Amino acid sequence: MGAAMRGSTSVRRFVWSGVAACALACLSPAKAAQTVASANLCADQLVLELGDVRQVLGLSPMSRDPHLSFHASLSSRFPALKGSAEELVALSPSLVLLGRFDSAYTREVLRQRGLQFLLIDTWTTFDDMEKGVRAVASAMGQASRGEELLQDVARSLARLDALRPQLAPRTSALILLRRGFVLHDGLVAEILKRAGFRNAAADVGAGAGGFASLENIVHKRPDFIVTADARQVPEDQGEALLLHPALGRLYPLDKRIVAPDRLSTCAGPSTPALIDALRQEIEAKVVKRQGH
Repeated sequence: MGAAMRGSTSVRRFVWSGVAACALACLSPAKAAQTVASANLCADQLVLELGDVRQVLGLSPMSRDPHLSFHASLSSRFPALKGSAEELVALSPSLVLLGRFDSAYTREVLRQRGLQFLLIDTWTTFDDMEKGVRAVASAMGQASRGEELLQDVARSLARLDALRPQLAPRTSALILLRRGFVLHDGLVAEILKRAGFRNAAADVGAGAGGFASLENIVHKRPDFIVTADARQVPEDQGEALLLHPALGRLYPLDKRIVAPDRLSTCAGPSTPALIDALRQEIEAKVVKRQGH
C-alpha cells in the first residue's frame, strides 16, 4: 500500500518496517483530527489504514477478530474499546468514528458533549466507497493516503477488467450466505458484475435480496455459487444449507467462488485484496472450467 505522509509515521509503516458515506455531528472540524477513536469494525480498518500511530486512541473489540477484520494483527497494537458513550467521552478524542447503525444513544451523548463524530455507512458501490474514503481521509488529515488506497483499488480493478474477455457470456453466479441468504448487491456483486457475471439472485426468487430455498437453488442451478469459505464441515446450523448433499453434488469446490469475510465484510482497505482474491478464484475455477 501507499507510503506514509512526510513527517509522520503511518500505522502500517510503524508495524511493518456512503453521496458522502459519513456525516459530521455539530460543525465540520476546522482542522484535521489530532486523535481518533473507533467503535465500529469497518471504521477500525480505515483508521488503521489511513492514520498515524499517534492519532489512534482505540479501536472496537471486533478489530481483533481474524475472521472479520482485515487488519486484525495490526489492531492488537492499540487499545480495544468497549465502545460505550461514557468510555468515548472519557477518551475525549478529536474525532469518533461510528457505524451508521450503531447506538443512537452513543451519538446523542457525543453530540451533547460537543464531541465530533463521523458516521460510516455500508458502502455497496465503488462510487460510495470512493466518496467515503475521501471524506474519512480528509477528516483525519490524511487525504494523500486516501488517494493511495483508491489508486490501489483502481489497479486491482484494471487487472480484473483484463479477465472479463475470457469469461463465457452470461455466466451466472449466486452469492449465497448462511441459512441460504442471498445478496443481490454490495461490492462482491459489483466485482462479479464487472468481471462479466450475471447475478442469479432473481433466478432463485431473491432479486431484492433475502432467503432462497434449497429447492429453488437446485431447480435454477446457477453456474457458480459464491461463499465465504470452502469448509467441508459446517461449523453450525447456519452453515448447514451450504453443505447440503444436493448443493455438494451441484457445487463441488471448483464451482464455489470464495470471498472471505475478512475481505468482504467492510469496503475500503481490504477491497484491493478482495478484488485480487476474486480474480484469482475466477481464473482458477471459472476460466479453467470454460476452457479459455
